[in-house]
This record gives sequence, structure tokens and C-alpha cells, in this order.
Amino acid sequence: MNLPVELIVGGRRMRAVSQDLSALGMFVRLSPPLPVGTAVQIVLAPNGQRLVTAGRVTHALAEVEARTLGRFPGIGVAFRDPVRPADQPFTQAIVRLLVTMFEQERKSGQLALTRDQVVAWVDFIDGKIVRARSTEIDADSRTVMMSVLDWQAGYFELVAGSPAVAPPELDTTVTHLLLEHARLRDEAMH
Repeated sequence: MNLPVELIVGGRRMRAVSQDLSALGMFVRLSPPLPVGTAVQIVLAPNGQRLVTAGRVTHALAEVEARTLGRFPGIGVAFRDPVRPADQPFTQAIVRLLVTMFEQERKSGQLALTRDQVVAWVDFIDGKIVRARSTEIDADSRTVMMSVLDWQAGYFELVAGSPAVAPPELDTTVTHLLLEHARLRDEAMH
């Protein structure tokens, strides 16, 4: 996933592009790479919303190493752990961003999400969510998705390709589900 990223190191701003992104960290294309151990602030702005969190460079891939591996030079950054309450919008936005990218790029595959001892699986075909299951609740796909979108933290793994799905249970866009979830949360607060 290639997203514009702004790194702030010692008050200096650098513009770069992410190559891989997860709830725990990201790989950022950057040449020359920053030294391992460098503290950074990471800024993403999906859909114009500026999200900032702190992290630390955990590995660096120089030009020669990158070429040998068929990759771009850059740095692996681990997001700060534990995540502070101010970082909650950042971690929530990562999952929403991944799901939205699925829709925009019309991807097929399965997104496995884990939180504590709970696992949820979301199947996509051509960018649409067609099925969602969870070990937390035995419910229809829409209810499972609304529950997963409430998660505040967790891990995910993405498996590309066509998931084995019986008849699709959902045929809706990710955007529609995100808007419905936001509406339900808003109504619950009032």
C-alpha cells in the first residue's frame, strides 16, 4: 500500500511514501534511510484528516541491500507501544484506510483481524465486503462488521486472492458500511 507519509525527525520534515502498513508499524521508502533507533513522528492524512503518532526506526534497508532484495530503500518504523488515548484515531484510521483501499483498488482477499483472543475474518471480492465472521459473536455479516469497526486496537493480516465464499451475505461498499457505522455510533451517543 503506497501512501504519502510525512516524517518529522528532530524538527525536520521529510516527505516519503509508505510501502507496507499495519496497525503496529510501517515500511517507509526513504533514501538514505535513517539510523536504527531514531525516534520519528509519523503523519498520515487519509481523506484530508491529519493523523499523527510517534514511532521508532527498527530497521533500515540501504540502496544496495534493497536492490538485492528487489525492494526500495527505506526504514521500518514501529509505532509507539502502548498506544496513548491521543493515538486512538490513528490506529482506528489504519484499519478504515486498509478497508477503503480494498474498495478503491477493487481487491479480492481476506482480512483477518485479531484483538486479544478474538478473531474476525472479512472476505472481499472486487472491492466489496461479501462476508464477515467472528469468534466473538455468532451473527450475520453486517452485525459482525459493525462490531469489528468498534474495535480500538488489534492486529491484522491480509491474504490476497479470491476467498472461498458460499453465497455472498453482503453486497455493499465499504464506504456505505463506514457511513452506517458512523451514523449508529452517533445515534448511540445522543
